[in-house]
Amino acid sequence: MKLYIQSALLAVAVAVLAVALPVQAAPAPTDEPAKIDKYLPDETGGVFGVNLKPIRESKAYTKGLEKSVNDLLKMDEVQSILKDAGLDPLKDIERVILAITPGREGMSGPFLVVEGRFDPDKLVAGAEALGKKYGNVKAIEIGKVKAFEIGLGGGPGSFVAILNKNTVILAETKEEIEQAVEKGTGKKKTEFKAKGLAKLMEKMDAKEAFTAACAGEMAFGGSVMNAGGVVTRKVNTLADEGIESVTGSFTVTDVIKGKVVFTAKDAEVAKKLSAQFEAGMAQAIKEGTREAATRKELEPVVEVLKGVKMSSKEQAITFEGQGGPETIEALVKAIFMGRASAPVPVPLPPAGK
Repeated sequence: MKLYIQSALLAVAVAVLAVALPVQAAPAPTDEPAKIDKYLPDETGGVFGVNLKPIRESKAYTKGLEKSVNDLLKMDEVQSILKDAGLDPLKDIERVILAITPGREGMSGPFLVVEGRFDPDKLVAGAEALGKKYGNVKAIEIGKVKAFEIGLGGGPGSFVAILNKNTVILAETKEEIEQAVEKGTGKKKTEFKAKGLAKLMEKMDAKEAFTAACAGEMAFGGSVMNAGGVVTRKVNTLADEGIESVTGSFTVTDVIKGKVVFTAKDAEVAKKLSAQFEAGMAQAIKEGTREAATRKELEPVVEVLKGVKMSSKEQAITFEGQGGPETIEALVKAIFMGRASAPVPVPLPPAGK
């Protein structure tokens, strides 16, 4: 099985998605944001938080990403959705929280909390207009909360709930929305099943542009098998690879600086993982260099990969790196602006177990 350096990569993906594609959810916090764990499912294994204010105010954003985001938001289809929903994403969204759960099919599932300031009635109107246009949005009610089931290409849909004027939630299952509604009313409190996750989250700084806390129980993949009508689901976790936890944080000023720490169950496992990670980074740089030869926009990304420093001490494996505005611009253009014919190179350690 290949172990993806998923936490480090998701750090970048969530930050870019949160700023570049805010139309997927509706904004939230007030002067006093909710505790980061308030609405999260008890089955959460990993949490990623993105604070948009320092990102929007940074030189890295204004020099490297603002134009791309504005171009995206000016698209006719996007403008239509935003107008119906009464949204100004660049002003309304404040914080995005992504929780990773085991998922409904044995794979890792996302649970997204979007905080800021918005008009619930207009959001409902926007969702209804979207349903009339595409026919894949169904209005439902969970308690007194307005929610919508969104169909995805004929397969199982996802659910969006407008909890209040400050919080919108996107989840894979209706049950997760129902739990979040109960937690919002105070009838329930989040009690993580993943050992140690609560303590890891205590170290997350809400003022940082990006923070992450993942317990060993966090799912990062899995499989579903059907043999003679008997369905067997397997969830792959970080602990399966000998990883007890992953923490990370990114600051965004004129440059973006990041640090991700993997903690292995013991020094011997840390040594093996270090070798895998090192091989994975080398492979990513090799593939990235080859790709950048024909796609010049990827050159800044490759330079960042080359500058990542990895160190190992006892059980901890630490990655540190930084990139300028051009790196974020390159990622956005490659991933979201339709200029990529192939995915951005990803570090993949060699086969493990």
